[in-house]
Amino acid sequence: MGFMDKLKDAGKSALKGALIAAAHSYGTVTDGKYKLCKVSMNSAFDKLTFIKVAAIEAEHVIKEDITTFYLDSENDSSGQHYIKIEFNDGETSKILLNVEKDQGSALPTAEQRIAAQYSKVADLVAGLAKNVPQLSEETRNWANKIMRYAGKKEI
Repeated sequence: MGFMDKLKDAGKSALKGALIAAAHSYGTVTDGKYKLCKVSMNSAFDKLTFIKVAAIEAEHVIKEDITTFYLDSENDSSGQHYIKIEFNDGETSKILLNVEKDQGSALPTAEQRIAAQYSKVADLVAGLAKNVPQLSEETRNWANKIMRYAGKKEI
């Protein structure tokens, strides 16, 4: 491999790293499998990507690799919501969701501001709910609460 080929490969690698780093993060794994990874989704909302720094740690097709998920809120009023994902292999990941507190600050009503803050979180919740094989009634209720916050259709 010549110098120019190495240079091209380095450029491709740098571009890929930059695209990965720029991917929207829906939250960060705080405990379990993929701890400290950021969680991203594809545009079809059917695949999760776990990113550590600027590299893909793992990718999982929700229908094939994830059994179920649970939603919980340790402090609902401050927007600290967690999703616990259960993988087919029995391992779990606890994800602190990114409620975007800086979104919608210029909107006129509190309802519109909250909807803007929860919009991306609702996309993740809807993608998971649509694709997991099992969903408890308690999780559905929590998911619908997030969807109402975001002003989106309930699950």
